[in-house]
Amino acid sequence: MKLYNQLIKYLSDEIHNPKSIRWFRVALYIVLLYQTIVLCLPISDYLWGSESWINPVRSKNTWTYNFFMALHNVKWEQYYSILIGIQLLGIGLGLLRKFTYLANVLVYVSTVLLFNRAYLIMTGGNYLIHILLFFMLFMNESGKRQGINAFLTNVFHWACKIQLLVVYFFSAIYKLTGSVWRDGESLHYLMNMEEFSLPFLTGNLEDFGGLLVLGTYISLLYQMLFPVLVWVKRIKIPFLMIGVGFHLITIFVMGVPLFGITMIVSYFLFLSDDELARLFAGKPH
Repeated sequence: MKLYNQLIKYLSDEIHNPKSIRWFRVALYIVLLYQTIVLCLPISDYLWGSESWINPVRSKNTWTYNFFMALHNVKWEQYYSILIGIQLLGIGLGLLRKFTYLANVLVYVSTVLLFNRAYLIMTGGNYLIHILLFFMLFMNESGKRQGINAFLTNVFHWACKIQLLVVYFFSAIYKLTGSVWRDGESLHYLMNMEEFSLPFLTGNLEDFGGLLVLGTYISLLYQMLFPVLVWVKRIKIPFLMIGVGFHLITIFVMGVPLFGITMIVSYFLFLSDDELARLFAGKPH
């Protein structure tokens, strides 16, 4: 009982690292803005409207399913532009620190509805954003510093971090079951696939075989060690910088942008406010 009371007190007394949570929120919302305005709006009718390339799925006899899949109903598909407006409104309120809980709901619901209609082009990055936005429903780093708001913000801040640990851990476990990762050949195969490589690299990697093997093992080792080493304060920031480099390669070389940028943005969650200040001051140690 004493330990339980101490835990409740720790979670309720204050919001831990609000600046880091704030930077995470701002960065994630900027990612959503870019995806909606730059990537999706030019082809919005082909994603969500009457000209959609993606066949709608059948409704089911549950209100939750039908609600979150509303744009699959021909009666509602014409209102997708309203959802885009709601998403942008929620993002704006969140960035301005106004009505944070309302902003959380607006962003989560509108984003999920839009993503669900365009399910065929959704990636692991989109589904990770779904989960993080759900946890953010309960987070308000700009609200009251004590009590229930502090408790919810701290608990779901930890939920976000645990989710990222799960992503890395099971990604590593899954890769260990495949011989191409254990043999160090995964990056070689990926870089020779047109879908996951730049045109000038495909078919011109023979001179970099050793480097690709090394890169395969480093990326696998990083994912295996992340759930442990991210808690070691003395090496945390340099370790996260390795992860930033790893994900930048997946973004600009392998063409997997959304997942990579979402993981980089999520690193803010693991930094304390003091570590964040030192990092921005150019003093990571």
